[in-house]
Amino acid sequence: RRKYDFVVIDCPPSLGLLTLNSLTAADSVLIPVQAEYFALEGLGQLLNTIKIVRQHLNPDLEIEGVLMTMFDTRLRLSNQVADEVRRYFGERVFETIVKRNVRLSEAPSFGKPALLYEASSTGAQNYMALAREILSNNQEYLDSSHSENGVGDVESTETPPTGDQETLSDAIGETSESEEESTTPADEFSM
Repeated sequence: RRKYDFVVIDCPPSLGLLTLNSLTAADSVLIPVQAEYFALEGLGQLLNTIKIVRQHLNPDLEIEGVLMTMFDTRLRLSNQVADEVRRYFGERVFETIVKRNVRLSEAPSFGKPALLYEASSTGAQNYMALAREILSNNQEYLDSSHSENGVGDVESTETPPTGDQETLSDAIGETSESEEESTTPADEFSM
């Protein structure tokens, strides 16, 4: 934590062991929500999981924000889902919206992040805007962190060895979570 301002843990879109471990280790969680109808159902399950993690494993876990993704400006549904999410989460919804973009969809099949695949694409630019928004939202933390540690005091770091991702996934497998009573995102927002 002393070497980095932020560590991003990109979790799979499931509530398995990897996601639970990540929520336990994290200070905050960024919740991506696809601008599609069924995404709202999954959102309720995720918020319930966050509530359980807070109660039993990580009481300091905060919601960093909610990010609208796969937003299609041509579809009324995208706007309806965004309005619904804003109604529940208010100011916790990022201003940045990640629009549906062909280049963004292609990048993983070439084994590259969007910024390396095509930095000028709409999707890559949306993610750059998100990074700027997160930095802006956390400016007070960054200022205090740098004044405590000194801006130039970061040690050089070596890149950690990478494991075989497929082997790791196979070893861990998926676990089903026992669900407590069903709640809506609005219920969880008051946490």
